[in-house]
Amino acid sequence: MHTTPDKAHQDVTTRPSRGQRFTTWIQEPFGSVMFASVATISSFGFVLSGMWAIQTTLN
Repeated sequence: MHTTPDKAHQDVTTRPSRGQRFTTWIQEPFGSVMFASVATISSFGFVLSGMWAIQTTLN
């Protein structure tokens, strides 16, 4: 099978962007669970680091 330059260019342009793929992944059940888990763990880490910073400043 021979691919013409026009066909190769068309294949590249029809590929979804990274943002579109991320949006599709977030809308899937597994993606939304993973995103929620990461967000929860990240926010917990942010709170702990904030508490550490306040404790360090006060002492």
